Amino acid sequence: MSNRQNLPDGLIVSAGFSSRMKRFKPLIPLQGKPLLLHVIEKMAAACNTITVVTGFRHDEIISVITPLLTPELQTKVQFVYNASYADGMYGSLKTGFHELQESEWVLFHFVDQPGIPAAFYNEFVSQIERSYNWIQPRCEERNAHPILIHNSLFSLIYEQNEFQSLREISRLPVVHKKLWECKYPEVLLDLDTEEDWEKFIKAQ
Repeated sequence: MSNRQNLPDGLIVSAGFSSRMKRFKPLIPLQGKPLLLHVIEKMAAACNTITVVTGFRHDEIISVITPLLTPELQTKVQFVYNASYADGMYGSLKTGFHELQESEWVLFHFVDQPGIPAAFYNEFVSQIERSYNWIQPRCEERNAHPILIHNSLFSLIYEQNEFQSLREISRLPVVHKKLWECKYPEVLLDLDTEEDWEKFIKAQ
């Protein structure tokens, strides 16, 4: 990561089948734009670069999203393909962190959280402290996403095979976690199913 404004680098995993949604989540239209583009645009102000890990329907994501990026975003956004995307999300996560191994901090974001307000991101990034290597929002007594992860944990993510989720890694003694009590309940919502989507749209 470059030192421009000391921003983290963004990571969005957008490689799965969206099987529970029964529609391809990254490209579902919301207010005239695909969900993935909403997330990219909101992260952009708080991230130095944004890496999108793709897998299923990789070519379609590229062909739909790339023309919609502004010239500035085209310089910040890169797409990385995980050929083993069918093995699950953790492999795509490893692909992303391996690509970003020179970054100091990574802001890891789900593709299906388009409802988080833009104001959240700068506030969240401002929570970075050197005494922590894992920073996570918390709301209504629940831990949420996205997550800021420091470089000191990257090798645990992309080199080890015994871990199958970030939750497992978060329990290790090397993780020094900061939970940020935030005012944004939207961090608790990820759109996994059609029912989630319908509730989300009704709330807009």
